[in-house]
Amino acid sequence: MANEVELYNIGYCYYTGTNDYPLNKRKAFEYFRQSAELGHSDAMNYLGIYYRSGEFVSTDKRMAATWFSKALDANEKNPFPAYNLALMYHNGEGIPQDKEKAYHLALSAVKNGRAANDIYANACFLVGVILMEYYDNTPEAFPYFEAAAKCGNLRAAWHNVGHCYENGYGVQKSLQNAYASYRKAAELGFAQSMDACGRILILHGSKEEGRMWITKAAKLGYQPAIKRLKALNVADGNGSLWDLF
Repeated sequence: MANEVELYNIGYCYYTGTNDYPLNKRKAFEYFRQSAELGHSDAMNYLGIYYRSGEFVSTDKRMAATWFSKALDANEKNPFPAYNLALMYHNGEGIPQDKEKAYHLALSAVKNGRAANDIYANACFLVGVILMEYYDNTPEAFPYFEAAAKCGNLRAAWHNVGHCYENGYGVQKSLQNAYASYRKAAELGFAQSMDACGRILILHGSKEEGRMWITKAAKLGYQPAIKRLKALNVADGNGSLWDLF
């Protein structure tokens, strides 16, 4: 009879379609379930993912949070359930919203997830968001946003790095570095950064290139860019309106 590690490994192969196993997430769920019942932390984490997404099971956010919590109880250094549970506390999914618990769980995921780029980057970003939004501490958030941007190439992280550089939050103010960071996020399709690139370019004389970025952001439905583009169209015949930028 297979043990919990063997069951988990078979489930993972079905989940990813690797090692000559066909991609079959339904079969993967059954192997993860058997492995989880024997106490395997990563298998429990995957059950949480299934219940959160509603893939092959009924969506049950409370059950998802329960499995993430069990996975963490089985291995307190596992960064994957730590991050997943942090996200659920942050959003109030299946459990009451609790930003402090989210913060400490996300920090645990950062500490223990350095060997796994994706989870490390996402956890760093979440820590930065909580510091900025809940603790009103954008300067302390900067190194987490920078780590998320450089490690995971997360577009929202690049945008927040740009925001920090533009305003001098936790780092020396630098419009050049701000623009470079916004530009990376913009090239990854982040509308807010497209608008920021356009605003900076227009302020420094590159009106047509700036208009191009603002137009892209407007086409994605970003409301500040839509308003800015309307002002640009008026400004074409009235130079004084360029002061709006």
